[in-house]
Amino acid sequence: MDGRGRQQWLEPVRAWSAVAWAGDVEGEGGRAKGALRHFVSSRGDLGELPRRIGTLELQTGDIQHTLEGYVMQKQEWQQNFDAQLSNLNNMMQQQQADWKAYFHHQGFNPYHGL
Repeated sequence: MDGRGRQQWLEPVRAWSAVAWAGDVEGEGGRAKGALRHFVSSRGDLGELPRRIGTLELQTGDIQHTLEGYVMQKQEWQQNFDAQLSNLNNMMQQQQADWKAYFHHQGFNPYHGL
């Protein structure tokens, strides 16, 4: 949202002033009965809103950038792990085939006596 869009959106809000009655409210020190709350907004308060929104957008951008880097790092890690696991699996299969050939050469019959 550009600056003009924010200004148009804020115009009706700038003059807003309301009083709300908060009934029984439980507080740390006990009950605060009939707490009258005033919600008043002024130009000074809302003038800071676009700056805060801009700061929030920057922070959101930083979080997005950090998250994208984290996801890329984890994808690389997963690919590396998958490759290592595949290599280990291949080595185990080759070792099993080698042992089977060795014992067969030695005359061992695993099915003998069954």
